[in-house]
Amino acid sequence: MSEFTGRRGTTGRQGTTARQETPARPAPGRRRRSAAGAAGAGLAVLALAAAGCAGSGATSANSQGSPGASGSAAASVGSTLTIADTAFPTTMDPGGGQNAYNQYYDLAYDPLIVQKVSGGYAPGLATSWSYGPDNESFSFTLRSGVKFSDGTAFDAAAVKAWVQHELKVPGGAGLTYLASLTTIDVTSPTQLTLHFSKPTPQLPFVFSQALEMGEIGNPKQATGNYLATHTDGTGEYVLDAAQTVAGDHYTFTPNPYYWNPKAVHWKKVVIRVITNPTTTLQAMQSGQIQFAVQQQVSSIPTAKADGFNVTMPLQAFYGLAINDRAGSIVPALAKVQVRQAINYALNRQALNQAVYAGNGQPNDEIALPGDDGYVSSLANRYPYDPAKAKQLLAAAGYSHGFTMHILDVTALGFDTLAAAISGELQAVGINAVPVAAANIGDYFGKLASGKYETSILGFGGLPGYFLYDLLIGPHATQFNPLHTTSTVLDGAYNSLLPLSATAAGTYSKQMVSYVTEQAWFAIADSTPFVAFGVKGVAGSSAATNGRRAWYLPELYPAG
Repeated sequence: MSEFTGRRGTTGRQGTTARQETPARPAPGRRRRSAAGAAGAGLAVLALAAAGCAGSGATSANSQGSPGASGSAAASVGSTLTIADTAFPTTMDPGGGQNAYNQYYDLAYDPLIVQKVSGGYAPGLATSWSYGPDNESFSFTLRSGVKFSDGTAFDAAAVKAWVQHELKVPGGAGLTYLASLTTIDVTSPTQLTLHFSKPTPQLPFVFSQALEMGEIGNPKQATGNYLATHTDGTGEYVLDAAQTVAGDHYTFTPNPYYWNPKAVHWKKVVIRVITNPTTTLQAMQSGQIQFAVQQQVSSIPTAKADGFNVTMPLQAFYGLAINDRAGSIVPALAKVQVRQAINYALNRQALNQAVYAGNGQPNDEIALPGDDGYVSSLANRYPYDPAKAKQLLAAAGYSHGFTMHILDVTALGFDTLAAAISGELQAVGINAVPVAAANIGDYFGKLASGKYETSILGFGGLPGYFLYDLLIGPHATQFNPLHTTSTVLDGAYNSLLPLSATAAGTYSKQMVSYVTEQAWFAIADSTPFVAFGVKGVAGSSAATNGRRAWYLPELYPAG
């Protein structure tokens, strides 16, 4: 665990981002469709990684002065905290669930449930929550005395109206996470219950700051465009629109109605959009920036030499998605021996050094340590063994190899990884030809077409429930473009739906084990997202086995 955390790295979905060497939460994965929206959908998945999913338990609702605060109490309120980010949102409305931009939303919108550094959960706007039988209902008891930043009272009716807003945002994440929501019953100003048409697990994660569905805005502002350029939430700060230039810098000042004044640690917070990593380091060296998120691994040596705190929890896995598991495009890929041969052909240690400067961790599975589906015994399921790869190819009838294509894009390091994997496969007789998409939108459009037998994949570590829905299930249209089906996966998924998060892990592991043994993917590496902080700022933590993201409201002046 480290004092600072690096969240989401990459991905701008429907926004602008710098090209990252260590791609990105999204993650938790999701949606946003349409050609431009397709990019957002996939990148959202990559960004999800930063959320982290491990553990359960309780602490901090926001930071110092909040229930179960993390870190030691702030000695004083700081003047200005300036943060560098490489991306910016197209809207300040958190209702769409654009979790690649949580850092902007977290400052102004408290979540119903706070995800802790351990990966567990603590009270936020909700003081308690519980599932009904079979995970088909979910109830909240809300904190009383809370107001939105315009002074309007926060209550159960406002939560209901806001959730209904989330379901109406075009391409919004609510359409995925809350797809089975049928009704919301408000039983008192502080109590409400959500009802679902089928078991819906992982709702504490969904309603935390990780996936934003619990970051409640003032529903009276939900219509019109006010929230595109302003904020009206229950968080520590409020956007100062007059001191903000979209795409350049965003200025936040204290929320005069915030329910816990002790948790407000700065008189002003400014997020500056800086896409050049060298410029970011220079600004930190000169004292203009105190914290920087979504940074490149190439900057790590300089940041350490300058004495900055560096955080780099693992947040995503990268490798080759073998989409054509039925062999409809390339018949060879229908044979599990061939798919396993591809895995044995990869020198994961060398790929980690060449592509990620040694800052990642070689990986063979679609899960990270701390995920409920992670299987430690699979950590080296496919050791580098080109001789075995050739043997498997021969046994499958392809002793002379075959030709296939790898869809990639010149962004997020995908093209570099594609070239490296192509070279590894060439050595065992597989002619793997990279095909570069014009841009991220084009990449996701081509991927969705179902015409590419393999593609470079970057995906955030998630619970098995989300892996099935977004990556490996038959309806995971973005990342299972040829709609591969499996009765084994279907059975495990249906078994975990009504279970607690802890009990569901058994079935999540079954799913991860199945796709690893069947070699649906050739995962190469788990990679970090990087954040830098000066010594004078403290209070936020991250861990690979817990919350893999920074939470900006926790930052406070050190000393």
